[in-house]
Amino acid sequence: LVGASVAKGSADLMEEVAVPVPSKVIMYMLGIPESDQSFVRPWIDAIIEGANPTTMISSGGMGFDQVRQYLADFNLYIDGLIAQRRNSAEPPDDLITRMLQHKDEEGHTFHDLEIRTQVRFAIMAGNETTTHLIGNMLYFLSLDSALLERLRADRALGPVFIEEMMRHHSPVQVMFRKCVVDTLIEGLT
Repeated sequence: LVGASVAKGSADLMEEVAVPVPSKVIMYMLGIPESDQSFVRPWIDAIIEGANPTTMISSGGMGFDQVRQYLADFNLYIDGLIAQRRNSAEPPDDLITRMLQHKDEEGHTFHDLEIRTQVRFAIMAGNETTTHLIGNMLYFLSLDSALLERLRADRALGPVFIEEMMRHHSPVQVMFRKCVVDTLIEGLT
């Protein structure tokens, strides 16, 4: 993706890199063939958009019926991948296959619904956060040319830069949790 942008001489880095990178990586991890990615991508967008109904309604995005249909199509598709791997003598080494082959200490395995749920969770958790992290990094580097030059000169600084961006400019600013039982924290219930 970056190479294509470089070849063009300019790019909208959010649209051409930050947005597609996470879903391409996640689809690769799940074992979704490249030939299927063009029709799977709208389903992934629906899963992400449907995870936040308030934003979906206020932004004029797709409606609940469209999200519901995309989710149903996605579920059928993932169920097909699960069946293919289950019936294959040599399934590909991907996340779906590994979940099918996993057994815990008591010998329990994942049910198809659990696999499908984890696939959807991987898509939701990995897409928005990674896209926003890449966007934050690009924005921050656009403001600090000296830092950009330091990173270009010493590639070993890259992992530290990414860690610091996650710490100082987190792609997830607020995550609400609800305590379901009384809990004592530093002497307070």
